[in-house]
Amino acid sequence: MVSYRELVEKFWDDHNPYSQPFSRQYQSMLFYHNEEQREIALEVKEELEAESGRTIRTVIQEYDNFYLAEDYHQKYYLQNNRSFKNHYLEIYEFDEFVDSTAVARVNGYIN
Repeated sequence: MVSYRELVEKFWDDHNPYSQPFSRQYQSMLFYHNEEQREIALEVKEELEAESGRTIRTVIQEYDNFYLAEDYHQKYYLQNNRSFKNHYLEIYEFDEFVDSTAVARVNGYIN
């Protein structure tokens, strides 16, 4: 089990929260489900800002709804490697390709 705080700390470690996105479409966001999670997210953000002396640009927002990205964004790195992509599309229908944890791991490996 991973606590929400550990998850938030990992999130901050895995991307550059200080960069200004070139559009809202590519803006990084951290979602919370309740007041406790919101407080944790803001606390960790404030700690990082104090440590770095920089302003974090990542938006912290209450979770509302999730929308899948367009098909061409799904498993992006894998889709840009035709031989691997075609291999998996021989096994999976596209919806299964998007939902597959095995495909997600290969996509991460390629990245």
